[in-house]
Amino acid sequence: YKINKDHSGKFERLLIQHDGRIKPISTYSSEIIRKVSRSEKIYNQTPSQVLLGMICYPEIWSNIPLLKIQNQQILTELNSEEDLVSFNSLLNNDDIYIYYDETSSAFNKPESERSKREKELLKLWERINIFYSLKSTQIENSSLSIFPVKNIQKWTTKSPLNELKIPNEIVDSNRSINFLNLYFDILKFCNDKSDFEAADKLLIIIQKYQIDNGGDLIPSKWKLDLEIMYNKLNVFHKLFYFYFFSGLISLILIIFQMFYNNKWINKSIRIMKWIIILGLFIHTLGLVARWIISDHAPWTNGYEAMIYTVWATMLAGLIFSKKSDLTLSATTLVSSMLLLFTWISYLDPTITNVVPVLNSYWLMIHVSVIVSSYGFLIMGGFLGLLSLILMIFKSNKNKEIFNSKISELTIINEKSLIIGLFMLTIGTFLGGVWANESWGRYWGWDPKETWALVSILVYAFILHMRFVPGLQRIYTFNVASVIGVYSVLMTYFGVNYLLSGLHSYAAGDKVSIPMSVWISVLIVIIIAILAKLKNNKK
Repeated sequence: YKINKDHSGKFERLLIQHDGRIKPISTYSSEIIRKVSRSEKIYNQTPSQVLLGMICYPEIWSNIPLLKIQNQQILTELNSEEDLVSFNSLLNNDDIYIYYDETSSAFNKPESERSKREKELLKLWERINIFYSLKSTQIENSSLSIFPVKNIQKWTTKSPLNELKIPNEIVDSNRSINFLNLYFDILKFCNDKSDFEAADKLLIIIQKYQIDNGGDLIPSKWKLDLEIMYNKLNVFHKLFYFYFFSGLISLILIIFQMFYNNKWINKSIRIMKWIIILGLFIHTLGLVARWIISDHAPWTNGYEAMIYTVWATMLAGLIFSKKSDLTLSATTLVSSMLLLFTWISYLDPTITNVVPVLNSYWLMIHVSVIVSSYGFLIMGGFLGLLSLILMIFKSNKNKEIFNSKISELTIINEKSLIIGLFMLTIGTFLGGVWANESWGRYWGWDPKETWALVSILVYAFILHMRFVPGLQRIYTFNVASVIGVYSVLMTYFGVNYLLSGLHSYAAGDKVSIPMSVWISVLIVIIIAILAKLKNNKK
């Protein structure tokens, strides 16, 4: 009951109208599987294979664990050892959803009053509805809008029987035949490549109809190929591993270089540097591809802003790598952690249309400058943290080497913060100009605007601490640069997810402050205390 991979590859080239976009089914199926299972790939099948499997064999897929649940209490109630459950496991003997009453009650509560369990049940309800709509496709024919209506920018699920000529060898008459149901019925009984000839012919008929009637909405072939390739490569997911291992290996080599300076170590570090630059080049191509596919700058939502911030962080590390290999390796590691955040926090990578207020040339100017500043400021914070860690491991034997590296990192840290502060200030100023065009005022004390100003003041203070006699030490500057990152995180994420305002359009569901934030604060405090004690001693 597994759809042939070659045929599903042809099926995913069909176009579908979904969420205001004309996209290949390759993109649509990836989005569906990600929403239902929170995975890019499941059961060693492509998203298109799984999508066709759910439509053609709904009885079988209803028993396969596919729906993601992130609440341990609910999993325990369902006797599930894994975090995936099947559709049928959520139904009672009367085929009624077992959490229907509890979910209905949660719908009627304000967001702030919902418990974690209720929030998870609402997410599960959305996943169930998605699965059910696919499961019922052959009955209701309501989920795949693949037939364009001529001269109207609208696509429908209803097949125009009088215009679609079905070959006689497939069916004698097309009277009263639903084209999609015919396709899925034929697909059910295909077992190997030779059996897919009829299904392939039907796909060709649909593709021709889309091209003939879709008009300007039909993307060019090269753009369609680019989007399908982008989906398959999953560049930014793979870049996490690339950045992590290349940054880690580079950092280990640099640590060895501190104590054993020889030719092969120096040569290896240079090779790793070029490998990291290759990763940044691939990252740039990924952003360009997303820009072309979406027809707008790739920093309009939380996911895009994060991958762009990672790019800016890597660029900052590359700029300073001429004077410090340690800076580039450290920056590469922190970039991998930022990409990991996009993965574990389930930021939605779906390509969407830009919201009306962002449909302006200021999007490219204001957002690119201000988000790039975050890259320099985050890099500075990580260099400050690395300096504190070096202080902890400083001893009488390595004191001279470590002091040199700490001084090197601190100088680069300060330069990075200066660039970041200038960009943040310019970006905020440009945002005021854009606000005047969009909302008729330059400044309105919106939470985002206010916290951008707070971040400017925080970093202005950090960079001017050298004029205060008691705050001139290297240790104090590095601690302050780490603490300053939290103002960036509040401006970047906190405003979108915790506060309401004009800039919260990319936020999604409101959430409480994650426990990981408090854990990171505790870790920073411990590192700062240990560095203080060790630095004073040595």
